[in-house]
Amino acid sequence: MKYTFLTIAFFSLFLSLQAQPDPVSWEFEVNKEGSEAFSFLLKAKLQPGWYIYSQHLDPDAGPVPTSVHFQPSENMVIEGHVLESGDKKTGYDELFGTNITKFSGEVVFSQSVRLLSSKGSLSGYIEYMTCNDEQCLPPRQVPFDAVFQN
Repeated sequence: MKYTFLTIAFFSLFLSLQAQPDPVSWEFEVNKEGSEAFSFLLKAKLQPGWYIYSQHLDPDAGPVPTSVHFQPSENMVIEGHVLESGDKKTGYDELFGTNITKFSGEVVFSQSVRLLSSKGSLSGYIEYMTCNDEQCLPPRQVPFDAVFQN
């Protein structure tokens, strides 16, 4: 009986941790910029009071920096670095006790891409951490797969 109770308690705790809703929703968009040039947009919408963090943080300073990971593709060339824009706040953060850069509201990460054939795809994932003023959720990875076509 004692083991049954412990098993049920552990399983309930596991489910409550897994069932936490994500306060960030993602949309992915491909925009044609020229004959072979495209921009790939990773758009985050955050619930009020929640933040995600810049790509440009010291990983030892506190929150996990946002990062975009691309799978190599024979039909595409990644050009430059992922840019970030949105409601950015830089300064001292009480939760982490250090200076950080974080975003709220809507955030756009954009990557320039050059297509080497008439059609190609780009896949990978974005990894991010989200916090409010009281808690942080574990880092999450959201996969993407986008099709580019001339």
